[in-house]
Amino acid sequence: HFLSCLWFFIGAQAGVTDTGVTWLDGAALVVSGDPVSILDAGTSYQYSVCLHWAVSQIALGTIDTMPSNTLERMVFVCATMVGFLFGSTLISSLSAAMMDLQMTKKDKVGKMRTLRRYLEESNSSHLVALAVTKQVEGRLNIQEKLHERDVPVLSLLSPALSSQLRYDFCKPVLQSHPLFRMLISVNVQCMQRFCHAAISATHWRPKDELFSAGAKGVAAFVVSHGKLLYTLEELEAEEDSVAPAREDLIAEAAASDAVEVPAGRWVSEAALWAEWTHVGRLEVVDESKVLVIDAEQMPKMLTHPTIRFIAAEYAVQFHRRVISARPPFAAYPSDLHVPHTGYCDLVATMGTVAKRDISLASLASMSAWDSWATKRAKLTDEILAGRSLLVVTGDGSVRRVVSLVALRLVRPDDGSIFAQVAKSHGERLVPLCRLPGTRKQPNETCEETLERFMTSRLGIRLKEKVDLGRSMPEATEEESRAMGLCTRYLRTVCSATMRVGEEIVAPKVPCNHRPSRRLSHRASVLSDSSRTLPDMMQRIVWAVDPAGDGQRESTREFYTWLTPGEFSFLAGSSRGESVLAQWVSCFEIPADEDSGRMGEGGRMSGCAEVSPTVGKLAKV
Repeated sequence: HFLSCLWFFIGAQAGVTDTGVTWLDGAALVVSGDPVSILDAGTSYQYSVCLHWAVSQIALGTIDTMPSNTLERMVFVCATMVGFLFGSTLISSLSAAMMDLQMTKKDKVGKMRTLRRYLEESNSSHLVALAVTKQVEGRLNIQEKLHERDVPVLSLLSPALSSQLRYDFCKPVLQSHPLFRMLISVNVQCMQRFCHAAISATHWRPKDELFSAGAKGVAAFVVSHGKLLYTLEELEAEEDSVAPAREDLIAEAAASDAVEVPAGRWVSEAALWAEWTHVGRLEVVDESKVLVIDAEQMPKMLTHPTIRFIAAEYAVQFHRRVISARPPFAAYPSDLHVPHTGYCDLVATMGTVAKRDISLASLASMSAWDSWATKRAKLTDEILAGRSLLVVTGDGSVRRVVSLVALRLVRPDDGSIFAQVAKSHGERLVPLCRLPGTRKQPNETCEETLERFMTSRLGIRLKEKVDLGRSMPEATEEESRAMGLCTRYLRTVCSATMRVGEEIVAPKVPCNHRPSRRLSHRASVLSDSSRTLPDMMQRIVWAVDPAGDGQRESTREFYTWLTPGEFSFLAGSSRGESVLAQWVSCFEIPADEDSGRMGEGGRMSGCAEVSPTVGKLAKV
């Protein structure tokens, strides 16, 4: 179009001709014996003549319009040269594309001919041969993704730049795991070498199988993009297998559907930290890219002292969860999930030095501002003293972590819940309605924490009187203004049932049966208070002196049985808090020397003073 317009413009410039004529004069039409100038013809005819001339220059075709002066001839020569170059390039490109298409088609036809010949010679069944042929045809039509080995020029890169390139690919996926995000913040160079030597990017097509049940776990898998399907399968017993044959696991595999594994999900992480045997099959649904982390190469590349130490501590805690994951306390581990292996939960049970290093690294990753200096110094002091634990989550946010284990003990005859209703410091009582529980200690699993709590801290030897059930993890977060951080409370609620015929053996707390003089005006006008408080006064309350666990000698805890409705009312409503405060104020607390005679008829030292912190009930 541009060349057509240029040719008409030059022909219309009569003032620049050196011969006195232009090509327009030679393109006159003869109509009924009389010449008619092209300028007198219609616009469409003028354009078609110019377009015919322009196309002929590119395609080297015949023309009926010739130049009539020097300028037109120079334009004619330039257009011919451009047309020759463009035409030859176009023809050669089309020819090469056609040849490549023919070669590709010939290669595919040859491969399919060879496949059909092989299937015929191997006497395969018609159905199998049809399925094989269909899948191969479909995959031959899909263009393969490039691997690093398919780009030879990458071998020219220096080792440092090659490691940096691999790290750049792996970083977004690695940072989705809180541990690796924290390790990156400790030393980037070490993690770059780790990515270069221990991580490889693989591309998978639909129906591909990454691993099957019974195979040894040699790597962890992280889905970069795409979709996979994990199916738990039956295993045969092996003497040294981490996952031997179990009736519960087989029943669970038969009853459960396949689990979809989306992008960003980690699979078979246990292979990095323990000797692992796969207990399921991982199959590709859509075309996917998966990062493979070599379990053998990983410990060799984590050479930085701090990184190696933290990774070793993490491995110890993860391995303990793997071998302790069994019913009734927890479900058996699988390639997708090992119970109680959340990052915060594992860090909370690490040794003091590891928790300090992780907390300081997390604190260093936080942005600083002027008002933060005082809080930062306070947090640093608490971290060094072992009173605070900070972690960086997968999204990069910093959280203060408190890990707890609670016991939900149920009486089978009426479904009542064993609950703590108060805690005393000397003669000062703090009313609180919560499940019995305690903090985890370093290097403790949930099961070990619960056993310690029932045998020593609780002081009433519940271990021999209950049947344990499954444990359920819960997480809540609260903003701490004093620290300027969000605190995450990790609570593992362990279910248990009191055995029939067993009873709580502990000192009982007498209760003053004249609560009316102690009722506040607010509590007296509440309908729930007037109806619930008399019922509470009849309950048996046991006082327990916590043994060990860092508790002060003057500290006592008070427990009783509550129905589920009463527990929810006392723990979850402001009216319930008021009733609980009035009830607890009627407890008669003995002096320390009389603690062994509670509930045995001795006179006590009078009603205890209720703490002014009523209404801010501590909840596990």
